[in-house]
Amino acid sequence: MKYNSNISLSHVERHCKCRSTRQNRKIIVSIPSNDRWVVENLVNRFKKSYRIEISIDKEEDRGGVNFFIISSYQFTPDLIFEIGYYYSGYIGILRQNGEID
Repeated sequence: MKYNSNISLSHVERHCKCRSTRQNRKIIVSIPSNDRWVVENLVNRFKKSYRIEISIDKEEDRGGVNFFIISSYQFTPDLIFEIGYYYSGYIGILRQNGEID
């Protein structure tokens, strides 16, 4: 299988549900969560591990589901994937331990 290096940022935006402001490449990602501390732990872990600036911009209620909007000028498609992968595993462990429902 040949790696497709022609995937554009707009392709990633459509499939990762993220968007960027074209002039400065700030990437914005929505994370569904009802627990702010879970998102804060996620953001702090990635800030420390990758030495990047990530901010939690706001919290939105979208029909009963809370979303935390995070952003960074340093996000890459790989990093966005890692955040999602780590987040899903972290949520699974917290649910298994009865720490969240």
